[in-house]
Amino acid sequence: MALFSTVIAITSLLLLISVAIAILRSARLKVSSAATQQDPTTLFLRLHRSASLLPPVFSYDDLAAATHNFDPKRKIGDSGFGSVYLA
Repeated sequence: MALFSTVIAITSLLLLISVAIAILRSARLKVSSAATQQDPTTLFLRLHRSASLLPPVFSYDDLAAATHNFDPKRKIGDSGFGSVYLA
């Protein structure tokens, strides 16, 4: 009889631990999925990190040379991020 009650106690304890782990994992996944659902681009870039997916970075000197020192004659418009010049 003592062996049976020991087995039941150990089984109950393991079941309780398993349920607690499942609840904690579920809560963690909900938090991380909520953050990634807000910005699918960030999720994609994290999953597929590649230099070809990142926007190019230019120095000020490169931009000044390409636009002939930001010549107003080469300006073709304005955008939400600033002026657009013909390179």
